[in-house]
Parts: sequence; C-alpha cells; structure tokens
Amino acid sequence: MELNKLNLTPREKRILESMCFDSVEKVALSARDDLGLGKGKGGNIIQRARNILAYQGIKGITDTDKQVTVTLSDTSRAVVVSVEDVLGVWEELPRKLDGCRLLVFRPERKPCSRCDREPVCLCITCGVSLCQNCRHDHEHGYYNTVEIKTLSGYSTR
Repeated sequence: MELNKLNLTPREKRILESMCFDSVEKVALSARDDLGLGKGKGGNIIQRARNILAYQGIKGITDTDKQVTVTLSDTSRAVVVSVEDVLGVWEELPRKLDGCRLLVFRPERKPCSRCDREPVCLCITCGVSLCQNCRHDHEHGYYNTVEIKTLSGYSTR
C-alpha cells in the first residue's frame, strides 16, 4: 500500500522515502525511532499505519469465553502485527495464526488465590491470580506480577 494513505506532509514523505520506507506495511512494522521523525511523530505515523492495515485486514471478530477469533483478509506479518496492536494483544496472551484466522486465547480467570476476589493480575513466578489488595502483599512482590489482559468490547463490523 502506498504512503499516500498515511496523509503525510511532503517533508515527512520525503524523509520516509529517503530512509527506504516506501509502503504502509514497512512503516507499520517499524519502531518509532526508526522513522527519523522523532519519537512522538514517528509513533503517531506508525499507529496510523497500523490502524489502516487493521481496519482493512479484519473481516470479522467472534468472541467466546475461551478465545477471540479474528478473521483476516490478509495474513501478512504487517497485518497480523497491526491487528494485535489495535486489539491490545501483547506477549502475555497466547495466540495462534490458523489459516486466515488469528486465535487469541483468554487467560483462565481464577479467583484471587488468597481471598477469592476478582483477580487483576498474575504472578510471573508462580502463576497465581491476585486481586489488587493481595498483589501488594504477595511473596514474590508487586513488580513481579503482570496485569491480566482481556479482550472485551470488540464486535464484528
């Protein structure tokens, strides 16, 4: 896809082309420091590229208790990375690309291991679920936990 889709200023387009960024896909796969436009502007342009690719790449979303299935029109690396970014899918959530479907598996939501309340995080070391209060007092420490990521509120177009 051509860079024109990003609505760049002539200066931005000239800089990107001089650095061999000639497509929206290349921009979407880069880091904000790679563009030579500063972190803020670079991050905004990358996000714009990912939003465009995700919007064009998602054909449908099916939401179940155990997983979210995203049907894609294109399974190129740029589209998959863009969809994962737009949906907020990071390393903590297991996922699998199955043909034209991206399967994102929900973490199992067990109650807090100490007080049975609604969990908000998992301990990276031992894997137990913890609520906000118990997270601070856990034996492996507050900074050794990771937020529980959920994919809620997404629907098909």
